[in-house]
Amino acid sequence: MTVLLVVAVVLLVTMFISGLVVLAISHSRRMERFWSEHRQNWTNIARELGLTYDPNAGVGSYGMIEGVYHGVWVRIDVYTSGGDNSHTTTRVRSYHHPQLNLKLNIRRETSLGTLGRALGLRDIETGDAAFDQAFHVEGNDPDAV
Repeated sequence: MTVLLVVAVVLLVTMFISGLVVLAISHSRRMERFWSEHRQNWTNIARELGLTYDPNAGVGSYGMIEGVYHGVWVRIDVYTSGGDNSHTTTRVRSYHHPQLNLKLNIRRETSLGTLGRALGLRDIETGDAAFDQAFHVEGNDPDAV
């Protein structure tokens, strides 16, 4: 009876470890497909916009698209905020006429942002109700931005 129990435990442990190996291989292949598609998509976007994609630039493995688009320097990258409630977003930054010192920030509207607006925090309205409801827009000079 004891030998049978040992054999059963060994078989269960072997099956468990084999399952973990299969899951790890499956996850690895899925991630490789994701990164391959990401690199191809960003390469296509950069080419269509006349910009450059460097898969090794920026923070993390996402890479970065940058260059001059219609006379404006543009950088597109992926940003992950820190902390307990971290989230990852695609960030588009552009620099045009630095002497104007204009800053513009557009991000998805959150329930916290909606609460802030209800409490009187300022949000730049674009005039497009659907856009204004979906995104929080702020800038250092709302009239100029």
